[in-house]
Amino acid sequence: MRLRGPNLDKIKIVIFDLDGVVVYPSWGFANYLDREHKITREHTREFFAGPFNDSIRGNVDVKDVLPPYLASWNWPGTVDDFVDFWLKAEDSPDIRLLDLIRELRESGMKCGLGTNQEKHRAQFIRKNMRFESMFDHLFISCELGSFKPEDAFFKKVSEQLDCSPDSILFFDNEQHYVDAAKRAGWNSELYVDYESLYDPRASYGFDR
Repeated sequence: MRLRGPNLDKIKIVIFDLDGVVVYPSWGFANYLDREHKITREHTREFFAGPFNDSIRGNVDVKDVLPPYLASWNWPGTVDDFVDFWLKAEDSPDIRLLDLIRELRESGMKCGLGTNQEKHRAQFIRKNMRFESMFDHLFISCELGSFKPEDAFFKKVSEQLDCSPDSILFFDNEQHYVDAAKRAGWNSELYVDYESLYDPRASYGFDR
C-alpha cells in the first residue's frame, strides 16, 4: 500500500478517527434506539451534550450518569443492558479500511487511532474489537484527559509519539476536528467514505 501526497518523507504515522471512519457508518446505536424504543436523538441530545462529555474526558463513569436519563427515556432494562447494547451496536468496523491499515503497517508505516470515547468503550475497542493489535497506537480521549477538538488532545498525542506535528497525517469525518488538527500542525484530511481515500483531488490519499 502506497501513500501519496506532499512531503511524504516527513509522514511517520497515519492516525484514523473511529466513528464515521474505521466504524462506518456510525450512529448504529442511535438508529437502534429510535427504531426499537422510540428514543430519538432529540431525546438523547442533552445527555450527549452534557454528562457524556465528562465521561469521554475521563472525569466520570458513564454508568454513573446514565440512570436519570434512562428513566426519562423509559428504557426497559438496566444500565448494564444499555451499555452492552451500545457497545455491540457500534461493533461494525469497515473491514476494507482495516485491510488498508494492515497493508500500511506491513509496508512500514505506523498507524494509530485517535478517538473520543468513554472508558467502557475504550476497553471494548482494545479487547473485544482487538484494535490494540491492529494499530500501533490507540489515542483515546478518556485516557488522555482531553478530547477533540481541544488543542490539548493533539498536543498530548504529539508528545506521546515524540514526533513533530507535521509528521502526523490524520483522517476524520468531522470538519471541525480536521480543522483543529491542522491548527495543531498536523496534516489532516476530511474522510467522506472509503472510496474518498483514493480520490486524486485530495491532498493526501492512497494508490490502489
